[in-house]
Amino acid sequence: MFIRRNPLPPIAVCWDQDGLMLAQLDPYAVRDQAGPVPPDNGQCAPRRLRALARRPLPNTRQDDVNTTEMAQAVRALVEQHVPGACRALLCLGPTELFVYTVRMPVMPAEELGQAVRWEARERLPYPLEEAELRHVPTTTVRVDGEIRQETIVLACHHDVLARSIRIAERAGLEPVAVDVQASAVLRCVPPAPCTDSVLDDGGEAAAQGSSAGIDRPPLNIVVHVGPSCSTVAAGAQGRLAFLKYVRVGAEDIDTAVARAVELSPADARRIRLSVMQQATPDLGNEVHRSILDAVNTRLEALAAEIQLCLQHLKVTYRGHPWPTLWLSGHEATHWTAHFLSLRLGVPVTLLDPFEAVAPPAGAAVDAVPVRGVWTAVCGLALHPLADPAPATSRAREPRSAPLLQETR
Repeated sequence: MFIRRNPLPPIAVCWDQDGLMLAQLDPYAVRDQAGPVPPDNGQCAPRRLRALARRPLPNTRQDDVNTTEMAQAVRALVEQHVPGACRALLCLGPTELFVYTVRMPVMPAEELGQAVRWEARERLPYPLEEAELRHVPTTTVRVDGEIRQETIVLACHHDVLARSIRIAERAGLEPVAVDVQASAVLRCVPPAPCTDSVLDDGGEAAAQGSSAGIDRPPLNIVVHVGPSCSTVAAGAQGRLAFLKYVRVGAEDIDTAVARAVELSPADARRIRLSVMQQATPDLGNEVHRSILDAVNTRLEALAAEIQLCLQHLKVTYRGHPWPTLWLSGHEATHWTAHFLSLRLGVPVTLLDPFEAVAPPAGAAVDAVPVRGVWTAVCGLALHPLADPAPATSRAREPRSAPLLQETR
C-alpha cells in the first residue's frame, strides 16, 4: 500500500486589530501554465492562490480576544474556505516584536550571536531569558574609521509567541513556521533582475566609499501601514536589509479625522477612505477638506519618520538602485501615495499583492476598501515552505531572511 502525502502547502494565517486573514498557495497553478519562464530573466512564473479569506475578530481589538475565542474564529474560517487543512504558517507583526539595529565589530557568525545576546540584555524591555531572540546580519559600514557589522535584532516574548502557536494548535492546525510580517510583505514586491552581486559586498564597497566596477542589487523599500503601527522595511535579493517600526497607523488617522468631523472612528474611516481613494478629491468640499487636513497631520508625522529611514538607507547602501518606494497596508491609497511622494521627493507606488500572486477565481478581494490589507497574508503564503514551484519554473530562489522560529 502506498500512502500519498498531502501535496497542499500550509495555509498562511495572519491577524491584527483589524481582522483575521488566511491564504493558501495553489500548488498546481505554475504547472498549468503554457511554459515556464526562463530562470535567468529575473521574472517569476505566475502563481495563484487556492484560497483567500478574511473575517473580523470576535471583539473589536486583538488584545481583548482570548485564546479560545481566537482559535474558534480561526477554525471557523479554515473549515469554511480550506477544509482539511492541517498545517499553518504564522507571522508576527510590530505589536508582537521588539526590533532594533546594532553595529558591532566584524566577527565570525557564532561570536556575533553571542555578542548580540550579551548586548540585548541592556536593550530588551523584558529579561533575555523570557525572549525568543533572532538576529539578521545585513551589511558592513565604516564607523570612525572601523568596519562594523550592521545587524537587525528581533525579539519576541515567550508568552506572545506561545499564544500564537497555541491559537493555531487549538484550531486544529500544526504550525510549521513563524515568520516576520516585514519579510512576508517584501515577497510581494515585483521581482527585479537577478545579479551575481551579494548584499554584503555592496555594503562593504559603500563603506569604502567606492562604487566602481560593482554591480549592486536593487533595494526594495516598502512602507506597510498597519492598524496601530507602520513598518518601514527594505530588502535585496531575498534578504532583509532594514526594518523599523513607526508608531503611526490607520487608527491614529481615524482618530484625527473623527475629531475633525465629529464622527465615530469607524464612520470617519469609511468616509475618509472614500475620499482618499479618489484620484482628485474635491478640495472645494468643506467636509473633504476637513478630512484631508486631519489626514495630512498624521501623514506628516509618518513622512518625517520615513525620511529618516531613507537617509539611513542612502548612506548605508550607497549605490544600490531603488526605483520607487512601495506603499502597502491599510493606507495604500492614491492620496497617501501622492502626499508621501511630494513630501519625500521620491516616486511612491501602490503595492498590489495580486501582482505577485493571483487571487482565487471569484475571491472577493475588493470586499476590503484597500487592497493593500491583503499584502502580508499573500506574502506569507509565498513563504519558501509553502511555494512548491520547481526551480526551473521561476527565477533563482534567493536566500530568505531567517525565520523568527521554525516550530518543526
